[in-house]
Amino acid sequence: MTFVFDENFSKNLAKGLDLLEKSNTSSKLPVHVISAEELMGRRGATDQEIILAAGPEAIVFTKDKDWENIKECLNQDVPPYIFEFDIRKGIKQCHL
Repeated sequence: MTFVFDENFSKNLAKGLDLLEKSNTSSKLPVHVISAEELMGRRGATDQEIILAAGPEAIVFTKDKDWENIKECLNQDVPPYIFEFDIRKGIKQCHL
């Protein structure tokens, strides 16, 4: 399982969590934690690019300006949660 934190989180957060996870010898489910910048090899990737690169089993944490709206939408739906945000059009739900 992979957790990806977008660039609005410190890349040190992802590195620190990954180090903690690697030292957790009692964990039965291995988790890899990575920053979006490290995953993509650059800054500025869109959420959609990050989601595609991370793969279907990854969990992507994003903290964009639309974060409160995303939380509200998640509260009204069932997984899997996939949303796209356009600054002009707002949030729209995407389906697999």
